[in-house]
Amino acid sequence: FFVMKHPTSSTTMYLYHCAGRYVYKYPITSTGIGTLIETHDLGAANFIYGTPAVFNGRAYVPRATATGFSPTLTTWEELTTVANGAGDTWTTGAANRQARGFHVWDKPEGSLLVLFNGNTIRTASAISAPPVDGDWSGTFAAGDGSYGINALETHKPNLLVVGLQDGWGTFDE
Repeated sequence: FFVMKHPTSSTTMYLYHCAGRYVYKYPITSTGIGTLIETHDLGAANFIYGTPAVFNGRAYVPRATATGFSPTLTTWEELTTVANGAGDTWTTGAANRQARGFHVWDKPEGSLLVLFNGNTIRTASAISAPPVDGDWSGTFAAGDGSYGINALETHKPNLLVVGLQDGWGTFDE
């Protein structure tokens, strides 16, 4: 799940529910969650794989394909424009850029979007439209490389790598 505001309204908000190969959009009203407005299809054999994040008015959704029980990461998708109702715009991420998940790291000097994949982390303070590989920092390794990252958490001002299968660590860039 993630929540997005309409860019020209301070009160219009939408709930996005990620399930399988679809992202479902619902209005958030004063009485709760409204009826389904729109369904975004990530494509045949694709599915949500990992944690999406909202950063600077756009959402980032990791994807994978699967054959049997072996998922293969594919290029992530970005929700670039939130429409008033149906008609959102989605863009495929930078070529050859896969992500196991995303996290927003709020630091005193500004927020960063964090992409994690395997045991590596990359950060970005701003994302181009459309996204390009140059938006991201170099690769930082977490752990010894034997295990991948499953999740990240922020304990200001530190980024905690809590999902390492061989323990946890901190990341201070």
